[in-house]
Amino acid sequence: MLRRPLRTLPPVLVLAAAVAACDSGPPPPRPTTVQITPGQHDFDALGDSRTFSAVVFDQNGDTMRTAVAWSSSDPAVASVDLNGLVRSVGNGTAVIRVESDDASGRADVRVEQVVADFRKDRGDAQQAQVGAELLEPIQVRVRDPRGGPIAGMMVDFSVEAGEGSVDPPSVATDADGRAAAVWTMGTTAGAPQQARATLRGSSLPTVAFSASNFAGPPAQMRELSGGGQTGLVDTGLAVPLSVAVLDAFDNPRVTSVTFTVTAGGGSVSQQTVSTGFLGVASTTWTLGPDAGEQRVVATSGDLTVEFVATAAETAGPPASIEAVFVDKPQGLAGFIIPEPISVVVRDAVGIGVEGVEVTFTATEGLTGPGTTTTNRSGVAATAWLLGNRVGEQTLEVTTPGVAPFMLAGDALDPGPVCDLEPVDPSGFDIDLCFTTPVNATIEAAFVEAKERWEAIIVGDLVDVGGLPNAGEVCLGDPAAPLMRGLVLDDLIIYASVVEIDGEFNVLGSASPCYIRNSNDLTTIGFMRFDVADLDRLAANGQLADVILHEMGHVLGIGTLWERKSLLQNKATPDQTPPGPDTHFSGAMAIGAFDTSGGTDRSVGQKVPVENVGRGGSINGHWRESTMDRELMTPFLDAGGPNPLSIISIQSLADLGYTVSNDAADAYTVTNVDGAPGLQSERRGIWIIEEQLSVPLRVVDEATGRVIRILPPPNH
Repeated sequence: MLRRPLRTLPPVLVLAAAVAACDSGPPPPRPTTVQITPGQHDFDALGDSRTFSAVVFDQNGDTMRTAVAWSSSDPAVASVDLNGLVRSVGNGTAVIRVESDDASGRADVRVEQVVADFRKDRGDAQQAQVGAELLEPIQVRVRDPRGGPIAGMMVDFSVEAGEGSVDPPSVATDADGRAAAVWTMGTTAGAPQQARATLRGSSLPTVAFSASNFAGPPAQMRELSGGGQTGLVDTGLAVPLSVAVLDAFDNPRVTSVTFTVTAGGGSVSQQTVSTGFLGVASTTWTLGPDAGEQRVVATSGDLTVEFVATAAETAGPPASIEAVFVDKPQGLAGFIIPEPISVVVRDAVGIGVEGVEVTFTATEGLTGPGTTTTNRSGVAATAWLLGNRVGEQTLEVTTPGVAPFMLAGDALDPGPVCDLEPVDPSGFDIDLCFTTPVNATIEAAFVEAKERWEAIIVGDLVDVGGLPNAGEVCLGDPAAPLMRGLVLDDLIIYASVVEIDGEFNVLGSASPCYIRNSNDLTTIGFMRFDVADLDRLAANGQLADVILHEMGHVLGIGTLWERKSLLQNKATPDQTPPGPDTHFSGAMAIGAFDTSGGTDRSVGQKVPVENVGRGGSINGHWRESTMDRELMTPFLDAGGPNPLSIISIQSLADLGYTVSNDAADAYTVTNVDGAPGLQSERRGIWIIEEQLSVPLRVVDEATGRVIRILPPPNH
């Protein structure tokens, strides 16, 4: 077989082929894809920012380092800088793009403000005249989590109290996130004015506004009573002349009214009278000497009211009874109505008849006097003690030959009260008034202590009439129960159990707060205890002794000694032993101290009083180092009794009480020559008491009226 020989290329051509083969290698990398992280983001506030990152990939899927350009489809919603920092500018949506040559990527951004703060911006606590607009609108502001204002949020305004109005009732927030309304005051002066703003569709709390309104200028004067009467010459009319000065909305105005006699020659009791906060001015008109028509004019600025009366020489027989007052009488159920109940008996032409017997009979409660006689003006008056039932009560008024007159009064709810026990002149009685709830164990301990002291003090004290409202004075609590009763027999004690400072610190306090004028003995006192300590003492079986101890302070042990000049050489708090020889100088207690084993005392005076320690201990207790377990020392001892000795009982005799030793516990003075100062180690608890700061009010027994106030007792 014949073969064709191979053809050999020239060397130059081989090199060219080799060169051609090198020119056909892989193309250079170029950007084909851009990936943005994050691919989507939501902003809930304006002014927030987030840095986005971009990764560029070439045609082979490899990352490459190359320049990129950032842009936003809507810079009014979201802006972006050269480094990919995106900022929220306004609510809406935008696309963030990044480009590298012909490659690009995108991320979706949404800006939607979320309400984080809804509060009042201005307009609170203003005042204006009734029926007038406040000087500035009430305004709220809505913000997002970064404090940026949110526009377009609907705010609803409403009046909650005061019967005013707001305009507009609904408004959208402006570009600053604010919404405002004009608030017009209600027309009743002094009534609470409250408005509220609510952010529609939000769970955030509503915003409350308050304001105060005041009466407008005097616009009218009305006659309330006194016109058209008929009376005797030279005699006062039964019904006072009374006018009310009001603004345009019938609100009372504080101003003055002048009453001037213009005809008849009579007189008025007061010529210029202030209306006070009720807007009412009154005076009594005494007719002149001439029979016939007489006149008085009441003026206040440009406002006038004229009163006309008829004067007569004589009165005929009684023909009618009517009330002197205009308004329906009212008072607290179980208490005396503050103002006397006055009626006038008239003849057939309306002249008051003198010397007529009038009887007042209450269907509930009491009157005093029950029967009285009309004066020259035909007026008879009594005091009305309402019954305990809340609601309308009636009083029948009768006089011979005249149809009975039924008078209605309102008995208002007095709130918490303590009803006094009936007066018992045979002995000494204590009324307890609990001002806070107490459990059965604590109440039983109070009752046990009360009965013990009632057995010790056997002499009745002079009764006190017309009780003061003592709860606020003694306890500093305006809501303290009222004492309901006509006469205070011997002693009232307000007792409260409250949280003070937990266990083992202040136990409480006890003191007189009202004393009698005749003998300086307690009329009303208080006892205040820490509930944490009482629970502990009850569990330890020591509660009765502590309450008995503190009730002794209410009676005057330690609290009235200085008042009676029975405390000698007073100590000062926290002084270093030995202190002064503080002692009690009452002869009765000294005798009892001697009979209890104290005859041979030689280191100081009798009866020794605590002279070192805290202010709650010194000057008001027997000295611990001498008398140890006796109940009225500063310590309550464990492991045995704390006797109430004849020394404590006879100290009450030195104060002025009539006492019996039959209820005394057996006791012997423990350490006759005990050194001054408290013992360093005790088997019981220190009865730590608060320093007392309640002044003593001295009351007149006949009326219950406070006649002077003394500095607080100091022990």
